[in-house]
Amino acid sequence: MNNKSLLVASREYKSTVMTKAFIIGAVILPLVIWGLAIAIPMLVKDEIPMMNGTIAVVDETGQVASVFESQLSPEFLQMQHDQLEQFEADEYLRKSTEVLKDKGQFAQQLAVTSGRRAIERMKEQPVHQLKFTDIKRAEANIDELKQQVVNGELLALVWIKADALTASSDWLAGLMRGAMGGALGGALPKTPADEEAKAKEPSVVIYTGKTMHVDNADLLSQRLSGAIVSMKMVENEVDPIKVQMVMTPPDISVRNVSESGETESSEAANILMPIAFMMLLWISTFTGGQYLLTSTVEEKTNKIIEVVLSGTSPMQLMTGKILGQGAVALTMLVLYAALAVGALQKFELGYLVEPGKVVLFAPYFFMAFFFIACMMAAVGSAVNEMREAQALMGPVMMIVILPWLAWMPIVKSPNGSLATILSFIPPMTPFVMALRLGTNQVIPMWQIAATLIIGFAAVFLFIWMTAKIFRIGILMHGKAPNFMTLLRWVRMA
Repeated sequence: MNNKSLLVASREYKSTVMTKAFIIGAVILPLVIWGLAIAIPMLVKDEIPMMNGTIAVVDETGQVASVFESQLSPEFLQMQHDQLEQFEADEYLRKSTEVLKDKGQFAQQLAVTSGRRAIERMKEQPVHQLKFTDIKRAEANIDELKQQVVNGELLALVWIKADALTASSDWLAGLMRGAMGGALGGALPKTPADEEAKAKEPSVVIYTGKTMHVDNADLLSQRLSGAIVSMKMVENEVDPIKVQMVMTPPDISVRNVSESGETESSEAANILMPIAFMMLLWISTFTGGQYLLTSTVEEKTNKIIEVVLSGTSPMQLMTGKILGQGAVALTMLVLYAALAVGALQKFELGYLVEPGKVVLFAPYFFMAFFFIACMMAAVGSAVNEMREAQALMGPVMMIVILPWLAWMPIVKSPNGSLATILSFIPPMTPFVMALRLGTNQVIPMWQIAATLIIGFAAVFLFIWMTAKIFRIGILMHGKAPNFMTLLRWVRMA
C-alpha cells in the first residue's frame, strides 16, 4: 500500500466524520438517546401515592372481608415495611442461588438482579392509611356506593359475591377443557353451560375511581385474591403450607454440554444478544458502505473523480476510499458498542456480554464491511446517480438480507443444518455467524476457522472483481449498466 492510497483514505475519513450530518446522526443522537434512557427514569420516578381514605366492602360470603382488611391494615403494612427494610436482599439472593456454583453464573446474576428489583419495588409501597366499612348485602345499594366512589367519598368499593369461594375462573375452565381435549386427542366443544358461565358477571368486583394509581389497584386485587384463596383452603380443609410446598417449582438449570464444558442456557440471552450483535454489524458496515456509495456517485457526477485520477490510479483510489470508509465504520462500531456496554452495565446486565465472543466478532466485522464496501464501490463507480444505484443494488442486497429473514431459526438452533449451511455462503457468512456467536451455545471451532477462511477468500475475490469494475466504470458515462454488464466488465478488464 502506497502513500497515495493512505492520503485518499485520510481524505475520505475526514470528509465523512467531520460533517455536521455525521456528528449529529452518528455521535450526538445516540448519546442523547442513551442519556435520556438513564435520566428520564431518575427524573420521572413513578412514586406510588399513599391511599388515605375509606374502602366499602360488601361481603356476601361473610368470611373474606376480615382477612382482606387485616392484610391492608396500617399496622400490618407497617410491619411488612419494617421487615423489608431490615431484609438483606443481596445476601438472601446470593445464598438462594449459590446452588448453581460456578457453572451457573449467568442464571445466578439474572436471579439476583430480578429478585433485587422485585424487593425494591415492594419497599417502595407506602404504608397506606385505610379504613373499612363493612356493609351487609341486604343493606347495600351498589349503585349508590359506586356513585360515592365517583364523588371521591370512597376510595374503592369491593363487592364479594356469594359464589366467590366456589366459582372457578374462566381461564381455569378453558385450561381444563384444553387439557382434557388434549388427553382425548382433540379439543372439547363448548357447552351451553360454558357459554352461560362466560356471560355471567365476575364473582368479585373492585370499583375504583379515576385517580386510583394502577399499583394501588393491583395491591387491592392481590390482597383480595390472597384472602379468597386462604378461605377456600380453610373451607376445603387444605393445609396452606403443604400446598405451598407442592406448588413451589424446583430450581431448574438448563445447560449446554460440550467438550469444552458447560454453559448456562437462557431464553433472554439467546434472543437479545444475537440481535444486538447483528444490529451492531449492520449499523456500522452499512453506514460506512452507504457513505462510500454516495461519495463515489457524487464525485463521478461532479467530474471530481477525473481530477483525482490525474494524480492517482483507479486501484489506489478504490483502495483509499474503501479504507477511509472502513475507518468510519469502525468508528461507528466502537461508538455504538461502547454505548451498548454502558447501558448494560447501568441496568446490571453486563454479564450478558462474553469477552471471548466479542474477540471472535471482530474478524467478522471486517469481513462484513469489505463485502458491503466492495459492492457499494462497484455499483457507485458504474452508475451516474443514486436512483440507478438503488436499482442495481437490489438483487445483491437480497442475499445479504436473507439472514434477517431467517434469524429466528438460526437463533433457536445455531448449530442446526440451516445455520451451518448459511454460514458457509458468502456474503451471508459474517451476518449469520454474528447471530450464531450471539447465542450461548458453543459453536464448533472448526466451523469458526472454516468460515473465516472461506469468508476472507471470498473477500479477496470481491476485491478483485470490484477493482476490475471500478477501473472501467469510474470514467464511463451514459446509460447505467445492468448486472450482466458488470459481469462482462469483470471478464474484459
